[in-house]
Amino acid sequence: MKILKTLTRYTVDGLDGPVELFETLSGETAIRSHNGYTDIAIVGGALFAVATDGPVAPAARAKAVFIVDDLDAAVAELTARYVGIIVPATDVPLGRRLVAEVADGELAEFMQLNAESAAALL
Repeated sequence: MKILKTLTRYTVDGLDGPVELFETLSGETAIRSHNGYTDIAIVGGALFAVATDGPVAPAARAKAVFIVDDLDAAVAELTARYVGIIVPATDVPLGRRLVAEVADGELAEFMQLNAESAAALL
């Protein structure tokens, strides 16, 4: 497993203001998605997610999103090191992801992008 990119997660009340700011600062256009529970946008190394109390709430506590080349290998590596998987690997519009407790209660999201998302983000 290789980490291809790291995104900083920001939980926000709405996407428009933060996304417009980061589009201006980065010169990039945000990639927006909806996973059935919340709206997200990725731009300039940041992932913005609208706050929710639904089933994606544990992911909102993750401060970083690690884009990996092989999520199954990430699961194997994490479980071999006794890391707690909080949200098991699931399909999302951008690919597949999981949330793990990596250190002292801190959560991180690991995501393998689908081909379309990888072409746009990597």
